[in-house]
Amino acid sequence: MLLHLKIKNYILIKDLDIHFEDGFSVITGETGAGKSILLGALGLILGERAESKQLFNDKEKCVIEGTFNIGFYDLKPFFEDKNLDYDAQTILRREVGENGKSRAFINDTPVSLADLKELGTRLVDIHSQHETLQLNSAKYQIGFIDAYCSNKILLQEFFGQYRQYRLLQMELQSLMEQESQMKKDLDYFQFQYNELREAQLNEEEIEMIQQEIAILNHAEEIKSSAVSAANILLEQEQNVLDQLNEIRQLLTGVAKYHTPLASLQERIQGAGIELKDIAHDLQHIAEMTFADGEKIALYNQKLQTVFNLQKKHQVQSIASLIKIYVELENRIQNITGFDEKIYAIKQTIETLEHQLQHTSKVLSERRSAAMPKIISALQQLLLQVGLVNAVVKFEHTLTGNSFNETGIDKIQLLFTGNKGSALAPIHKAASGGELSRLMLCIKYLMAQTTLLPTLIFDEIDSGISGEVALKVAMIMQQMSLKHQVFAITHLPQIASKGTHHYFVFKELQNHVTVSHIKKLTTQERPIEIAKMLGGEKPSETALANAMELLSR
Repeated sequence: MLLHLKIKNYILIKDLDIHFEDGFSVITGETGAGKSILLGALGLILGERAESKQLFNDKEKCVIEGTFNIGFYDLKPFFEDKNLDYDAQTILRREVGENGKSRAFINDTPVSLADLKELGTRLVDIHSQHETLQLNSAKYQIGFIDAYCSNKILLQEFFGQYRQYRLLQMELQSLMEQESQMKKDLDYFQFQYNELREAQLNEEEIEMIQQEIAILNHAEEIKSSAVSAANILLEQEQNVLDQLNEIRQLLTGVAKYHTPLASLQERIQGAGIELKDIAHDLQHIAEMTFADGEKIALYNQKLQTVFNLQKKHQVQSIASLIKIYVELENRIQNITGFDEKIYAIKQTIETLEHQLQHTSKVLSERRSAAMPKIISALQQLLLQVGLVNAVVKFEHTLTGNSFNETGIDKIQLLFTGNKGSALAPIHKAASGGELSRLMLCIKYLMAQTTLLPTLIFDEIDSGISGEVALKVAMIMQQMSLKHQVFAITHLPQIASKGTHHYFVFKELQNHVTVSHIKKLTTQERPIEIAKMLGGEKPSETALANAMELLSR
């Protein structure tokens, strides 16, 4: 319930600080005094849009703060989910700057406007002309039936299944469209892939081929150089090895007298062995090196193939070609694997369809069982609010396996306010006053099964007066036994039935109009109700009528 409301710098409200009570409260005041402004301020802490033109003084920020007792309403999961501190007395605050930008807080923790609105809808239910229009929607009507049936958990189960079902349907549609397009490209991808695979791309092999071509193109030069070098080492009359051997022999005679010379002699001997190996290797290279035109052509063909592929795919390296090859391979595998993926999704969709059929059937059965009870209760309530000739009925059909967010039920509330008139959808058959009273009856039934901490009725008295207004007030009185109820009203009959009476008025302060609200005392209430009956200066008769209304 709403315990306390602070409003600072909002439209005609400069500074307001007021406490509220449990039970049935009425709010009255002359037209333009600020009753709707009070609702607008409350709407801001419930997540409504803020604007800079709402400021009383555009040099200061607007601050609205509401304190709610939420200890009995199972809201801890919300606070845990949003990582917020839970308190049985929770404070919602909204700050609006002079530029129109706003900030929202729950228990002094900054929150998004969406989070504030989510909590606000669970704390306060405002019945206004706008919501009366919502009564025309099929979604609202089926939501009313579900609230009466306490279908919340079952609806959550169904909606979870339905959401997954719709997501999979969209994924299946997307996959099938992709598959259709990709299969058109499969032949092209496969051709490119085969072309790259046949090229047997290998960076090390290409480097080796380039080296081999260099050798083959200079084979005669290499062979000639290798032969000449080998001859210098081995074959010439004064070859290098013979000269080294001669040097070694010269040192042999004196090496025994000079240790460093002995070491040099060993090194010369080692060098000779190494040069002899080099000479043999040179001879082997000379023997194995020869121009091979066929091999050159083969290698050049391989390089040309690679060059053509690089040019075709607009890349500069073998690595890039290999990357394209892998990508093409993955694409082809994805295309050929689509059938399996599509089949798996179809199987999951089929399983979900069975689950949806079961859950929606249970929902439908619960709704069907509740509708006669709802109609019976509504008929009795409509009598109480003066609609003695009104008849209501639910038109109920099933959509088969065509699921929507609420199941397979198509439900429409039909109404007539006149005896002998045909039933029709309520937006065609009900007047404004009838709609308001019908909505009040629906709210009354919903309040029996739904935890709504605070109910606010704005302009519920549209199109009614006299004894009917008293009956409407009695309905709200009954609702206030389980809920905190506010009624913003112009009718003395409704105002007289409130347990608490708040009066909204305006006055001039330094040539500026300012709105105020105060709780009327026991002595002030009859005077205010008498004014509602007989004008600003009520007669003794009006005062007597006011006292009678308060005593009934």
